[in-house]
Amino acid sequence: MKIINKKFFLIYYTLLFFIISSCIFLPFFFKGNSLIHECDGYNQYFPAFVYIGRYLRESIRTLSFKQFDFAIGYGEGIIPALNYYGFGDPINLLSVFIPIRFSAFAFSMLLVFRIYLCGISMSYYLRKAGSQWHICLFSCLTYAFCSYSLVKGTQFYPYITTMILLPLMMAGIDKTLKSNKISFLFIFSVFLQSINSFYFLYMDTLFIILYFIIISVKKQLSSVIKQGLYLFSQYILGILMGAFIFMPAVYGFLSSTRGSFSSMKLTSLLFPQVDTLINYWGNFFIGRGYSSGDLAFTILEIICLLVFLTKKGASRRFKTLSVIVLVGYFIPLTGYIMNGFSYSTDRWGYLLHFIIISIMAETIDSISKLNKKFILLFSSFILFSFIVHLLNFSITSSSIIRVLLYIIFIAIFLIISYMNIIERKKLVYIFLFANIILNGCMIFWPVVLGGDGYSSSFKAYDLLKLETNNSDTILSPLDSNKFSRENIDISKSSYGTSMINNFYGTTEYLSILNSNISNFYQELAISPGIRGSSWTLTGLDNRNIPEDLLSVATNNTDYLPIGITYSSFMSLQNFKKLLIPQKDTILSQSIILEEIPETDLPETFTSDIVQSLDISVVIENASINDNFFTSEEKCEMLISINSPLTQNEELYISFSNLYSYSSWENTITVDGKDLLLLQADVQPYYSGYSPESYWVKINPLPPRNTVTVAFPAGQTFSLDDVKVYSRNTNLDSKGLASLREYTLQDINYKQDSITGTLDVPDNRILFLSIPYSAGWSCYIDGSPVPIYRANIGFMGIPLQAGRNKIILQYETPGLLLGIIMSLSGWLIYVLCYVIYRHFKGKQNQIPRCTSNGVSRSL
Repeated sequence: MKIINKKFFLIYYTLLFFIISSCIFLPFFFKGNSLIHECDGYNQYFPAFVYIGRYLRESIRTLSFKQFDFAIGYGEGIIPALNYYGFGDPINLLSVFIPIRFSAFAFSMLLVFRIYLCGISMSYYLRKAGSQWHICLFSCLTYAFCSYSLVKGTQFYPYITTMILLPLMMAGIDKTLKSNKISFLFIFSVFLQSINSFYFLYMDTLFIILYFIIISVKKQLSSVIKQGLYLFSQYILGILMGAFIFMPAVYGFLSSTRGSFSSMKLTSLLFPQVDTLINYWGNFFIGRGYSSGDLAFTILEIICLLVFLTKKGASRRFKTLSVIVLVGYFIPLTGYIMNGFSYSTDRWGYLLHFIIISIMAETIDSISKLNKKFILLFSSFILFSFIVHLLNFSITSSSIIRVLLYIIFIAIFLIISYMNIIERKKLVYIFLFANIILNGCMIFWPVVLGGDGYSSSFKAYDLLKLETNNSDTILSPLDSNKFSRENIDISKSSYGTSMINNFYGTTEYLSILNSNISNFYQELAISPGIRGSSWTLTGLDNRNIPEDLLSVATNNTDYLPIGITYSSFMSLQNFKKLLIPQKDTILSQSIILEEIPETDLPETFTSDIVQSLDISVVIENASINDNFFTSEEKCEMLISINSPLTQNEELYISFSNLYSYSSWENTITVDGKDLLLLQADVQPYYSGYSPESYWVKINPLPPRNTVTVAFPAGQTFSLDDVKVYSRNTNLDSKGLASLREYTLQDINYKQDSITGTLDVPDNRILFLSIPYSAGWSCYIDGSPVPIYRANIGFMGIPLQAGRNKIILQYETPGLLLGIIMSLSGWLIYVLCYVIYRHFKGKQNQIPRCTSNGVSRSL
């Protein structure tokens, strides 16, 4: 191991990294798959990556930075919406050089590069902690290829960026606490994390607080306060430096559907579910992709942990820290707190891997002297984990192969060790290296070889080419005076295809989503059926009025322009009392206002243009008990409409209190549309969205006037009632014609601004199909006017009779304050660095005497 030194470390690390990654990612090569996960990767992170590259190129070309874009959902602030998806990640700056047709390959390569950097940053931390170069080499490989980076990191690449920054942050903290000197590395790491993801900065902050408390035990209070303030001031400086992104991102989070707490039962937070514990223990050593937990420690990590915990004189701080974090990992309350009191999650698992690998680096050279009793006890522990794994995943050929591979692997190690074929110290590192490869292969390799087949859940390059082929040439609708949105078939494209191909759509799958848009969907009970979460929008369910109102041009030549006027209004309070079909009709006649401005417009109070239809309901192939039924094979609900129907009617079906009792979520099919159901005890994951009734529009009218609802077999459901309503659409044309009579004209779309003129014969309210946001301001004839929340989630502006010259401007909330804070922070940082270097230079020039009496500078 002596050959591994500072000079050759990077060469050895790169070579071993290449060997490991080649083995682990081999199935991707044979399948032609990218590293873009078919769920969030394809629908969120990849579209954001493509968008960021285009955004940077456009910013360089125009020497300006756009703040708002209609290509993000229905129109979102860029920083608030995309910071969680890499807008602020320094590595994504490289996307500026990547043509969109190569973006899928670049995305995959940059993800591997991130994993590579994980090991580099970990090696820096370990060297500062005093580890030898050969220990750093194998420990940082373990960190880079831990199950967290291979499972969660390949799904969500910002998670890997967080893993890169954590060791640097901790190295800076240790320097400050040991020497009472400023750590510019810590400040800069906090800055990078604040612009990369405030979400993970929050987790890191909690971890730092815990770490500081543990190492401060038995210290004098005055010393603790002094060090705490010193560390805190550096932490705040780092956030100040990143405030130009941090402040808008935090503001966006607080005004989104995610910006609220969710309540959970105390018992569910304190005591983990049995199946969760079984899953964790069963995957304690075995790499898995589709199972939760992300543990899959190498065997040496746990051996080192046990040796460390039982070793006298071992670091008390890491002993305490490792026990607290490891036990906390199995308690849902920890995940609940770490996730911002939203719902319990194990996304903070990177902290656990960091601690255990740090302990391994401190202990690994001493484990070659383990006694037989320890080896026997530990082997029993491993065997117990393997048995749990088999029982949890059923005894199949795949699970048997998987366990046998690990048993053979351990047996070979023990035989070689016993026969002294290889020096024990070298054997330990060979064993660790092989264990890293084995764990990774078990995650990605095919099921027939004992793997989890996780590589199959990533998109093929050929399919991604279809998504990006024309994205460099598609023009934005704002290049013309005619604004429109397009519906897409999400079964054939990404939810974020509008960001990839630069058009305006009706789909959005973003965690930080303007809550006004989701409120619009919920108030109108729009159930496009793909997802039940409040931050996922998938079209408008082919409902005529909402599509007309929001300028959806797909198969619709009669859609409304971006700015229309209403001559009457209805209060939101009265609007909420209406049935869903009534609400659609009212939107074509009166604007809905939460706050009523001073106006002489008449108020609408009700709508009766709906009819409840006579129906009969039969559930086939199910066991029925009162309001509950358990589905069997080919379970269907047949809803027969006995009332006569005409072609000018829209049908709406209402399912009252329809819930699933058998699993976390279930999908049923209503007349060909998938509809996701919630459990009766609604999951906190779907915070803010707990419908008492599901509404589905039936389009076209069903054959033989019968609607079929298909249920998955072997599940239990509850249902209180089913009703069918029809809405007469004859009056729609009259209402829409009235809205189209006076519209915004001479529209000029510029970066973050819209101008236009509007002549109205009397006082009216201008409706703009732009999501309501505090970032927008309006001026009419040069004077500022208030913007009201209209039609649940959009913008309404009162107009006076006559000609109105309208200017709309957007400024990201928190951006100006953030820029001022960042400039101040960077000024302080540079001044501190200059002063630090100045005084350090003076110290180095102080002469001192050597042993032979010759003076030299320190």
